[in-house]
Amino acid sequence: MRRATAGILPALLLLLAIGATHAYTRSTVSATDSTGIAWDLENHDTYLPGINDGTLLYRLHAAGSADVGNGEDLAAVARAFRTWSGISTSALRFRRDQDTANRTTLDDGEFTIFWNETSTVVDQGTPDTDDDLNIAGALAVALIYRIITGPEAGEIRDANIVFNGADFVWTASADPETGRYDIESVALHEIGHTLGLAHSPVAVASLFPRLGSGSRRARKLSSDDIAGVTAIYPGGNSAANRGAITGVVSNGAPILGAMVWARDSAGVVLAHATSDADGVYLMAGLPPGPVTLHTQPANAASGFYLFSAANMGPYYTAAQRDFSYAGGLAVEILAGDTVMADLSPAAGTPAMEIKLLSRSGSWSNIRTFLRRGESGVRIGVAGPGLPLAGTPLSISGSHITVVSTAFDMVAGFPTVEITVTVAADAPLGARDLVITASGETTVALGTVEILHAAEPLQPPVTTGLETEVVGPGLDLVWEPSAGTSWYRLFRGDLATLAGGNYDHAVVADGCYLSAPQASLMDDIDSPEAFYYLITSGSGDETVGPAGTASNSILRPAGFDPCP
Repeated sequence: MRRATAGILPALLLLLAIGATHAYTRSTVSATDSTGIAWDLENHDTYLPGINDGTLLYRLHAAGSADVGNGEDLAAVARAFRTWSGISTSALRFRRDQDTANRTTLDDGEFTIFWNETSTVVDQGTPDTDDDLNIAGALAVALIYRIITGPEAGEIRDANIVFNGADFVWTASADPETGRYDIESVALHEIGHTLGLAHSPVAVASLFPRLGSGSRRARKLSSDDIAGVTAIYPGGNSAANRGAITGVVSNGAPILGAMVWARDSAGVVLAHATSDADGVYLMAGLPPGPVTLHTQPANAASGFYLFSAANMGPYYTAAQRDFSYAGGLAVEILAGDTVMADLSPAAGTPAMEIKLLSRSGSWSNIRTFLRRGESGVRIGVAGPGLPLAGTPLSISGSHITVVSTAFDMVAGFPTVEITVTVAADAPLGARDLVITASGETTVALGTVEILHAAEPLQPPVTTGLETEVVGPGLDLVWEPSAGTSWYRLFRGDLATLAGGNYDHAVVADGCYLSAPQASLMDDIDSPEAFYYLITSGSGDETVGPAGTASNSILRPAGFDPCP
C-alpha cells in the first residue's frame, strides 16, 4: 500500500458576484509544481476502495438538501454524475454506491457528497478542529486529496463534495426560481473539480467559477469541459479521432497564465488552455478541423471581473497581465496528431477590459445567451477603457447581425451595447464578445451561448413509465431504477415527444430487457431539432408484431429482445 504524502485541495464554486466579490486548465499538485492531478483508474492504490474496475464509485448522504424533498435532490446529483459518465471520448465512468451516513471529508477512500445545513464549517473528521474548512460564501466545495511527493505525485486518492446549505437555498426544479441555486448545475461543476479540472475562463463552461440563481442552463457540459476530461481520461477512439495543439506564449520571455483558446470556422469557442511558467500551453481532445488561436491575459482581480488569476488556482497566482490580445492564427487540427503553434502577443498592459455583461439591460459577471431566430435583443459589455463611439463591439463568427450600437455608463464603467438579429440556422455553442478600438482588442471569452429557438423541456410525465428527454448534441446516459425490466428509446421532434405521441416517434435504438442491466449508454449525436426519449417500466409489456402500435408505442422491424 502506497502511503506517500498527501495534500488536500479545496475547489469552490462562487455565487453570482455582482458586488464585491493546460483544452482546459488543470488543477496542479501545488503552487510550485504544475503537474496536473488525476485519478489513476487502472493502476490505483489498493487503499482506494472507491475505484472498481476502472469505475469511480460515489456515495450520497441520504438526507440530501433540507430545501428539496421526494429524493429530487439526490436524483439531480446522480444526473450530474451521469452527464460526466456519458462522454463517449472519455474512459471516465461513475457508479452510485450505497448511500452513506458520513458527513465528514476525511481522507478515507470514500467519495462522499452531502449538505452542510446548520454551519459553514466542514468537519474534516480529525480530532484537530483547526483542520476544518469554512466554506462561507461558496455554493459548494470539492475537497480533493492528492499525492504530492514521489513518483505518483498528482494522483488523486480521495474526494468529497459539500454543498453549502447554511448560506444558500437549493432547488431541483425544472424552472428554478430566483434566489434558489440549481443542484444539478453546481454538482456538475464540483464533479469536474474532483476529476482534476480547474476553473475555466470560458463563461459557458460548467467549470466557470461563477453561477447565478434561478437558472438551469448550466446543467450541460460545454465543448471545453468535454475536451478537458477527454485529454485527462482518453477513451474510445479519442486517441485516433481527436487532436491537440501545443506551443509557447512569449513576448521575448515566456508568459505565465496566458489564456489561450481555439475557435472553429463558425466562430464557436471549442476549448481553452493556460500557459505554464515556461509559457507552454496544451489543448488536447479537440475534434479535427480548422481553428483560429487567440490569447490574452485574465482580468485584474479587483472589483468586478469575469475571470482573473485568482480563479485559476495557486500555481497561477502570479499570472502575468503585461501583454495584449493576439489572435487569428489559423491552425488545422489533425486527428491523432499534435500541432505546434506559438503565440507572440505584444508587451504592455491592456488599455481595455471587459468586466460585466448584459442582455437587455440586465448586468452581471456571468454568461449570457441568444436564441436562434431572435431579433431586437441588446447584448452589452462594460469595463475600464472601453470606447464611447464607433462600432467597436461584435460577436465572434457568423449568422449574427449587428443592427445598432449604443453607449452609456454603468458601475463607473463605459458600456457598449449592440442590438442584434440571430439567424435561424446560427451554429450552436459559445461565442466571444469582442471589442476592437484604436488598434487594440479585448475579448470576453465564451460569454454568449447560442441556443435553440426553444430549450428542451423537462422530461414529460407518463403514468407507469420512467422517462427522460435528451437534447441535441448530448450523449445519452441512462441508469434504470431498481426493478426496471424493459426500456424503449425514441427519436422525434420535441413537441411530439413532450406531447406523449409516441406512436408517431421513430425508435432509434433499444431492446427489451429480460433482466435489469446496470446502464444504457449510447453515443448519440442528435440532429438539430430532434430529441431522444427513454421509457422504461417493470414487469412484462405486451408487444404486438413489428410495425404495430402497443401502449401507444410503435414497434418497428428489427426491435428485438436484448441478448
